[in-house]
Amino acid sequence: MTEKKQYPDFLDKEIEPVAENTAENANIALKKGDSKARLDAIVAEIWERFDIDRDGTLDKQEFKRFALMRLKENNGTFEEARFDKLFDELDFKHTGVLDKDEMYAFIKRVL
Repeated sequence: MTEKKQYPDFLDKEIEPVAENTAENANIALKKGDSKARLDAIVAEIWERFDIDRDGTLDKQEFKRFALMRLKENNGTFEEARFDKLFDELDFKHTGVLDKDEMYAFIKRVL
């Protein structure tokens, strides 16, 4: 099993709908071989769109909104326990939120 397949599929009906504009979502589409500048732009766009409280981190709900948007595009299904496990794995600094370093690590794992 590849690292990529270990990530959960989820769709949470309790979260308010996220943008369905595929042109807008293309700004944060990840591709193998993306340059550092492109990854910087992707992370900046994720923070602009999903760091709702503008504290410089993504809490679990903010990250869930990002993940739901990505999975909705891929017709994913939601499993809360798997999402919680994923968030805990990504939060390698154990702060209860994700910072940009943790997001870069996540991106590197899925590419």
